[in-house]
Amino acid sequence: MHDLKTFLAVLSAGVLFVGAARAQPEPAGGETPPAPATEAPPPPPPPSGATEPTPNAQLPGPGPGHPPPAGGYSQPGYGQPPPPGYGQPPPPGYGYQQPGYYEPPPPVPTEDPTIHYHDGFYLRIGLGVGYFTTSVTSDPAPTPEPDVKIKGTALVGEFLLGGTPTPGLVIGGGSMGASVPSAKLERDGNQVDTSSNSVALSMLGLFVDVYPDPSAGLHFQGLIGFAQLNDNDDSTSDNPTGVGLSLAVGNEWWVGEQWGIGIMGRLMYANTKLDLDNGITGKYSTLVPGILFTATLH
Repeated sequence: MHDLKTFLAVLSAGVLFVGAARAQPEPAGGETPPAPATEAPPPPPPPSGATEPTPNAQLPGPGPGHPPPAGGYSQPGYGQPPPPGYGQPPPPGYGYQQPGYYEPPPPVPTEDPTIHYHDGFYLRIGLGVGYFTTSVTSDPAPTPEPDVKIKGTALVGEFLLGGTPTPGLVIGGGSMGASVPSAKLERDGNQVDTSSNSVALSMLGLFVDVYPDPSAGLHFQGLIGFAQLNDNDDSTSDNPTGVGLSLAVGNEWWVGEQWGIGIMGRLMYANTKLDLDNGITGKYSTLVPGILFTATLH
């Protein structure tokens, strides 16, 4: 019974509290009362050295009287046109390159080491003039033995082919000779008239040509081989034959990548003999000094 009275008293107090709350007037229009205004904190002081903006200054930005820029606002650099050349196709001959990668420059062409250098294939052509002299003796020699000589101005030449096993050293083969169109026959110092007044010496053999400096023109040449003495006497096909030797020294100057022209002094010597029908052997000792103008492909 006591608990029931207590419950009824609490319930009555709650009904009175609710009724008092409903009895208070509401704001017009059903709006909620504004929250009490709080005082804004004062702005921070400007940094040292900064100037305070004037009251009439207007800050840029959106707002009345400040229309947005064409295209709208965007982050700096975003949506801007690419710089010139960006995104363009690469020039012809160039592939894709990673950023920061540069194609190495083409190699600098180097000079051909075989130009103006004595190596490889060798060809020489020479032509000049010389003096031809041949001393004639016999075995067995008569008593007294006459002094017989054949003399004359000669045209001299050579044609040589070879290779260069090492720079500056040429080995090959070829021919050289001397021809006297108007030879003179002398006996004991007196000229003798003969029906044969043309004589020639020809040599065929192996040669070497040495250039001490493969890039320069000074050279030394030597040839050894078969030698034959000829004349224009058609009465016999026999001609003196034997061994021939030639020594020369010269110099050349480059006139092309592989061609050179020069001058050369040469001495030819031949020791030939001929067996006659009467058992006598004729011996011919020939000497031909000369000067040649040469053209060499090397």
